[in-house]
Formats: sequence, C-alpha cells, structure tokens
Amino acid sequence: MDKKVSFKLANQKEFEDVVIFSTEQFIKKTQENLGVSREEAEKKSQINRILPDGYKTPNHEIYLIYNENNFKIGHFWVHYKGERLNEAFGYDIYLIPEFRNKGYGKLLFSDVKSFFAGKGIDTLNIHVFSDNLIARKLYTSVGFKEKSLYMSLKI
Repeated sequence: MDKKVSFKLANQKEFEDVVIFSTEQFIKKTQENLGVSREEAEKKSQINRILPDGYKTPNHEIYLIYNENNFKIGHFWVHYKGERLNEAFGYDIYLIPEFRNKGYGKLLFSDVKSFFAGKGIDTLNIHVFSDNLIARKLYTSVGFKEKSLYMSLKI
C-alpha cells in the first residue's frame, strides 16, 4: 500500500492533549538547548499568552495527522496571522518517532502546502531548535528557508 497522510481537525480534548504535550516538549528542548532551569523554560513557553482562551483562542488550530492505515502518526499546531490571516506559524509539527525517516514528513509537507494554499495562506513560518538536524534537513528539503539564527556564548 502506498504511503499517504491525511488531517483531521482536533476536537477540544485532542487540542488540549496536544497543547500539554507540545508545551512539555518545548520546555525540555529549551532546557537542553539554552541550559536554563525548568522554571525559566516554562516562562519562555508563554502558553497562557499564546492561548489565553485555550481551545477557544481565535486563529489557532491543531490537526491530527493520520497515515494510510488511519493510524494517528502526529499533529500540526498552526496559528493564522497577518492582516488578511494569510500567514501561518507552525507552533508544533510532530511525527511519532517510529514514523520518522519513512517518507511521511515529505508527504506531510506536500499536502500541507496545498491544504494551506486552499485556505488562502501564502506563507508558513516555523521555529526549529538548532540541534534538531533531521527536522532542519526535512524542512530545507521541502522548501523552507532559514530566516535567522539565534546564537549564544557561555561566559
């Protein structure tokens, strides 16, 4: 069977579960990459500012990603912005580890491009930690361009 991906808009429970998971992952990666305490990393997550009304916060959507066997293999959290809501920021793009490096990432972005173009989105921005070389390679291979690089020097 050929590989394929499909999306389903998350319901409130699924949305909340993804936000909890994504926030925890962000905190862990922030601690690892910036060498800060958990408390400092939690402050940087700014989840209450990002989603002040939780599930009902305008212009935030989470899509669950399914494979050809209708098995959930990940999620995609997006925030629509811009004057005409023509830009999107991907807060979290996640594939379950056992589905990575199997072609699903490229399939995902092929479908994401047409999906978001159909919603009038002309730009998708993302953040990726510098140590996530596999994700950076994937993003570059599907057309993302690096826009800035944050660096630090321990003194």
